[in-house]
Amino acid sequence: MLGLREDSVRYHSLLLSRYLIYDPEDPEPPMLLTLYLAILVIVIASLVLIIRNSFEVSMNARIHQFGILSSIGASPGD
Repeated sequence: MLGLREDSVRYHSLLLSRYLIYDPEDPEPPMLLTLYLAILVIVIASLVLIIRNSFEVSMNARIHQFGILSSIGASPGD
């Protein structure tokens, strides 16, 4: 479209692959996207476990406090 010869145009394949742009005629599928998805799943799972653990520790401390209060005679309304 620019009026240039075919051999005067070059692509920077590494730069294009970092922007997740691949040649659709390439017989090998890009593995970088699969790696990104695997890392994303690992990060999400670890964050969920960290948040769950922090809530569990908080709830155990709260249950312990309620146990202490009930042992000294506090009613549920107190």
